[in-house]
Amino acid sequence: MRSGGAAEVIDLSSDDDGESLPFPSTSAVTVAPSSTRDVKPYELADVKPLLYPIQHPGCYALVPVKDEDPVPLPLAAKAPRVLPPPRLCRQFWKSGEYVVARRNPDADAPGGRNRLRINPKFLHSNATSHKWAFGAIAELLDNAIDEVNNGATFVRVNKFTNPRDGSPSLLVQDDGGGMDPDALRCCMSFGFSDKQSDAFIGQYGNGFKTSTMRLGADVIVFTQNQKNWTPTRSIGLLSYTFLMETGCDDVLVPTVDYQYDLTTASYTQLLRHNQKLFSSNLAILSKWSPFASEAELLKQFDDIGEHGTKIIVFNLWFNDDGDMELDFNSDKKDILITGAQKKVKTNKHEKLMTQDYIANRLRYSLRVKY
Repeated sequence: MRSGGAAEVIDLSSDDDGESLPFPSTSAVTVAPSSTRDVKPYELADVKPLLYPIQHPGCYALVPVKDEDPVPLPLAAKAPRVLPPPRLCRQFWKSGEYVVARRNPDADAPGGRNRLRINPKFLHSNATSHKWAFGAIAELLDNAIDEVNNGATFVRVNKFTNPRDGSPSLLVQDDGGGMDPDALRCCMSFGFSDKQSDAFIGQYGNGFKTSTMRLGADVIVFTQNQKNWTPTRSIGLLSYTFLMETGCDDVLVPTVDYQYDLTTASYTQLLRHNQKLFSSNLAILSKWSPFASEAELLKQFDDIGEHGTKIIVFNLWFNDDGDMELDFNSDKKDILITGAQKKVKTNKHEKLMTQDYIANRLRYSLRVKY
């Protein structure tokens, strides 16, 4: 693991090694998550950074989801005082400045791995390959369309309201095959693609990172898969805001996985390492995502169905004029690029003719484009 608030967290260099860790025996007695009591997230400062190797696929311990508060983790050793990192600029083309506030000492601990480290600034520079916001949306739609081969019948693009602050976010959802826990980690890693022919875009290529980071500072993924008739539900967070605000020197992606029982509608935590590491990830998700508790996170699976993927891009970028780049308000049935239509106006008559001409509307109307 690396610095910044600790997580199991997968790093984006996609270098999972094959070491395994012993688990205490755990009974998998499932408990239905029907209580309205929220899981109280603890502060990020209370989560001790950990460094564990990733296990072989399929090596998990099972722990029932309980309706109780998590046990607080021990406080980390007092760190030297450092200046807080600068707050994230909401204008995409001006948000590339990044300051590393601290370095995780566990990364250099005995037995630590020599591996590729990815500076979080690369997330921004990598996303600049999309000059046009609709080009980034097209990348996500192409990935969803590939899921037709896994049974997908629709892809939904819509506005999603962030429950924390009421700000608009972008929702892209499909009912394809979804991803199992290992596939989700590949999706959120660099240097991996499952593209099998020129006819497909490739579900886990670089496009997911470039497109989501071009549209907003943060993205959370919910995915359900029924491979081998064992439904799994996984959640992953790629947050430039989290990395910037905590001054991480490496890209951290907290993920949590669950096994879902369709007959009892109950969840069982899938522990890739141990309970402490799972709780660490859950704490980061609860603090930095739009959803403040485990119950709120799991509720997002309600409309996914038996399989599929939901992508929510939040903290959307602003343009150079300080306006949100994606416009959800001017046309309730469309998503527009803010200000693009103003560039073609002359007098009122010419403006109407220009906006009615479909070739011009392609530049700023998602509905016309698709």
